Amino acid sequence: MANPEKLAPNTFPNRKSEFTSSDEEPRARQVDTEPWFKTVMAWLPRWIERFHEIPDPRDPKLITHQLCVLVVYGIFLFLFQCACAAQPIER
Repeated sequence: MANPEKLAPNTFPNRKSEFTSSDEEPRARQVDTEPWFKTVMAWLPRWIERFHEIPDPRDPKLITHQLCVLVVYGIFLFLFQCACAAQPIER
């Protein structure tokens, strides 16, 4: 059973990925995400300026993080589809 494709040529390979090697997938993901990151980085300064205009209803004595930082972090958690804030963004 060195080559099962020769025995049954109409069978499909037992894999879900379209990539033939494990090195192709990270390269393809990087090629796909680079334009997206360039767009986000171009918009981010304007977003931060606008987020600073949001009034902060919290007690100033208890604030450890600016509201703008929390909003941007929440947006990135949503965009990267993280299950919870405790899960670090490793992408």
